[in-house]
Amino acid sequence: MKKNREEGLSFFSISLLISFWAVIIALGMLQFYRYETREGAKEVSNKSWPEGTSLSYSKSKFSWVMGIHPKCPCSLATVGNLERLFRYIEEPFHITALVRQDPLSDESKSKVVRRLSKLPQVSIFFDERGETAAKFGMLTSGDSRIYNRSGELIFAGGITINRSHEGWSPGASLILEQMSKGSKKSVELPVFGCNIQDRIR
Repeated sequence: MKKNREEGLSFFSISLLISFWAVIIALGMLQFYRYETREGAKEVSNKSWPEGTSLSYSKSKFSWVMGIHPKCPCSLATVGNLERLFRYIEEPFHITALVRQDPLSDESKSKVVRRLSKLPQVSIFFDERGETAAKFGMLTSGDSRIYNRSGELIFAGGITINRSHEGWSPGASLILEQMSKGSKKSVELPVFGCNIQDRIR
């Protein structure tokens, strides 16, 4: 009888421990899901090219500005999707990648910058503390602003479906659609990534 009672207690303890770890794992997965799908910060987008910046839009092609934090792991997913999207864009365009940089840092050799530098139609602009990106209303790494030849905003948002996720996204589809039909109306989507203003070591 005593042996049966001890075996019963042992089985109960193991079951309780398994249940405890199952709850911990479930909570961890929930937190990870919330992190992956949490939208980044963004300001109300300017409907036309902002003033007070040294950058200017092109009158002969689409002007695409993208905010990038080189130390954000989500930035690599954005660059990966950008590489994929390049295969399908037929209209003339140019991208200016605003890469956040602190006064005493050198981001020119970061993995994100090296990959961006290999892409055609992309210029790297090292943006001190993300100040220029903020003028475009971009506060999150991976955020994009695309303007037509008249300097009117036609797209604002990200090109990933969540944080650090590579693969086709609604943002990519909308960009192709907006460019191909020469739309003058702006569309906005969420962006997923780190805050450009944050210092990430």
